[in-house]
Amino acid sequence: MRVQNPKGGYLWLGLKFNDRNDGFDFFACIMDFQKNLELEKNPTKFKDEFKPTQDFSLQKGEKIKLAFGSQEGSTQKKTTSGGG
Repeated sequence: MRVQNPKGGYLWLGLKFNDRNDGFDFFACIMDFQKNLELEKNPTKFKDEFKPTQDFSLQKGEKIKLAFGSQEGSTQKKTTSGGG
């Protein structure tokens, strides 16, 4: 890891984790932090990344009909045939 001070000087730091998952989590946090910094500097850079690919919102006047099972199938009538 390279640590830089405001005057332009820098220092390299080495980190060791006993568990691979801890190292991955640390790396992911650093990447998220860098992305957030970039987003603060240039808010329009990632605007396409957060756009929905499809618009599933209801249009004005559009309705949704939900059916939870049919009433006809739930009540069955037994029929008997007359066998004399």
